[in-house]
Amino acid sequence: MAEYMFNSFYAKNIGQNRILLTTDHGDWTILSKDDYDNFIGGKLQDRSPIISGLKDKGIIISPENINQVIESYRAHYSYLFSPPVLHIVAVTPHCTQSCLYCSAAAEGEKKLEKNMDKKTAKSVVDFILKTPAKKITMEFQGGETLLNFDIIKFIVEYSRKEAKKLDKNISYTLVTNLRKMDDGILGYLKKNNVGVGSSLGGRQNIKEKQRISRDGVSSYDNVIYWVKRSQEIGYPIGVMPVVTKYSLPFWKEIVDEYVALGMKCITIKHIFPVGSAKDNKSSIAITGDELFGFWKNVLDYLISINRKGYYISEDFTSHVLGRACGHLSYMCTRELCGAAISQLSYDSKGDIFVCDALKTIDSFVLGNVFESKYEDIMLSKKALSFRSLPKSALQCDYCFASPYCGVCHVNTFGEQGNIVPKLPLSSVCRFRKRAVEYIFEKMSGPDREILVTWLKKINI
Repeated sequence: MAEYMFNSFYAKNIGQNRILLTTDHGDWTILSKDDYDNFIGGKLQDRSPIISGLKDKGIIISPENINQVIESYRAHYSYLFSPPVLHIVAVTPHCTQSCLYCSAAAEGEKKLEKNMDKKTAKSVVDFILKTPAKKITMEFQGGETLLNFDIIKFIVEYSRKEAKKLDKNISYTLVTNLRKMDDGILGYLKKNNVGVGSSLGGRQNIKEKQRISRDGVSSYDNVIYWVKRSQEIGYPIGVMPVVTKYSLPFWKEIVDEYVALGMKCITIKHIFPVGSAKDNKSSIAITGDELFGFWKNVLDYLISINRKGYYISEDFTSHVLGRACGHLSYMCTRELCGAAISQLSYDSKGDIFVCDALKTIDSFVLGNVFESKYEDIMLSKKALSFRSLPKSALQCDYCFASPYCGVCHVNTFGEQGNIVPKLPLSSVCRFRKRAVEYIFEKMSGPDREILVTWLKKINI
């Protein structure tokens, strides 16, 4: 009689006589079709190397590995038992650009009357510091964040002082289109260790079709200048491309530009179909298959570049592999996304939202920093519902890719008008499912050595 029992696992035929097996806790292995059939048919000896390997992966459970499997499950889902660690503060709804894919539906900059004021900023910080988390990330968003840089400085300095009293540690990041950047601001950000991120969609004609400056100044030239300037002072700005219909033919040119700028990682970002992006959907939106084709071309090209001696990784691939090795991944790619679980978002009025990309939609307001208590927000019916929503997608219960991705509420709401997803209609589900399969195909072939170097170097 077998001295083990099957754990819950998923099987996927990935071709060439190979079966991919994945588990809810994220572990995986690949068996030949014959070995898989023998395993399922109970024809393998308990002491066979295959059974031993399946025990190591937690695909089967025995007395000697049960504790290991429990710990793997606990680690994989640990974020469900932790307070929000990412707090996104939108300091202004105003912007210097009118990007076609803007999820925030940003307003013009002629009147900055909707900027966050100091009273609201203080209350936002006080609310954030109510979280039990000892390590917090505060991310500044907009609009264009640098249109309210004085408030950013106030928040950094006030929160750092208050966090010290509470024995908490805060890290800071800022997202900007760089139009209002200058050496003084960049110097302050460097001095105060505020990470800086922006968008760079590649060739000038692509970027300026998508990211339209209200003042006529080239958004492309400006980003290139400040990326290079930040590298000169030893505090490099991170950038990522947002993929639209305009981008699709230019995957190679985009990668070449990132390599020319000395970038070590590229993140392929899809649009969130809310705000201005929803209004412009007919001209910029792409299907999940189109996104997969773009991403696949980028991944294959990056691997070839690595083989020539230049290190540059692809972010989604690294996160999937990290998840498969027991690391907590980027919260938007977890089975249960970070909305109202690992992150909260705050607008310039102090309203609290489940997610930054949903901050323009009143249905996703949880409360306000002037009126709400932290405990009441986190225990509210609306916040708690986000812990069960993804599992309402029954297709995930039978999908080999589910341990490495999840439902994006923003994408679901933008595409379907509802946060309860119909996954066959989801472009993000289509992309992620195909991408996860392709990643594991790569891990079972000669490109594995390259992907393993990405996993070792990426900061997950």
